[in-house]
Amino acid sequence: MTRFAEQCHCRLKHVLLSLWMLFVLAVCLPGADAGAIRNVRDFGVLGDGAAVETAKIQGAIDACAVEGGCTLLFPAGRYVSGTLFLRDSVTLHLTPGAILVASGNANDYPAPALIYGKGVDTIAITGPGEVQAGPVPAPDETSIRNPGSRLVSLVLLENCTNVRIRDVRFRRSPVYTISLRVVESAWVENVSIENAMMAPGTSGLVIDSSSRVTVRGLQFRGGGEGIILQSNRVEGVSPATEHIAISDSTIESGAMALRVGTRTHGDIRNVVVNNLVVT
Repeated sequence: MTRFAEQCHCRLKHVLLSLWMLFVLAVCLPGADAGAIRNVRDFGVLGDGAAVETAKIQGAIDACAVEGGCTLLFPAGRYVSGTLFLRDSVTLHLTPGAILVASGNANDYPAPALIYGKGVDTIAITGPGEVQAGPVPAPDETSIRNPGSRLVSLVLLENCTNVRIRDVRFRRSPVYTISLRVVESAWVENVSIENAMMAPGTSGLVIDSSSRVTVRGLQFRGGGEGIILQSNRVEGVSPATEHIAISDSTIESGAMALRVGTRTHGDIRNVVVNNLVVT
């Protein structure tokens, strides 16, 4: 082998090794499934749909965080709750038949979301279970029950990094469904959102002042926008919404499929949309 060929061979090995490391990081880092697995039933959570179990579920989340993070397993059942605060390195995994239901009492929401995270890292919400707010099935396409006047979104994540929401079904949100606000590195994959078609303000995914967000396999049906890209003023600065990739998704909206703005305090740039079906 000539010296030139040897150099090329070494460079190729270096490139392949680098690509492999990037793949490992992409699969393992955000919302990692590795590590301890805990069952919410072990923390006294019943999942019978009768009692509001916010305190017990939150206790399970906090216990996971103390252990350095874990995957918190929700077996089949109906879990009624108010605001749940996510912690670092915690995955909420809703198994088949598991339904996390928003309480109908406004006093159960100290934060403006059912699932809330602020300043946390490496978090995930995974399915194939459901997150549910209004009545299912609804009496009609305009009838939704607002579970608490304080809600602005079913899921609200602020100033978070390494977020994964995957294989979850969201139903009957009376407000925004998923909101990412000043989030760095997020994956929203194979998520289904079904809201009332005649109910405005029930948008599917809001990406606000966030960067490096991948949306793939989103299925949305509802009266609000399917996806909103915007950039707000946050603590005196206006972070850009940038490096956004949206692909292989279907949107049926009573408003518009994809909205850019109107809140544009900062830039919205480097957005790639591919294979988006609007019905």
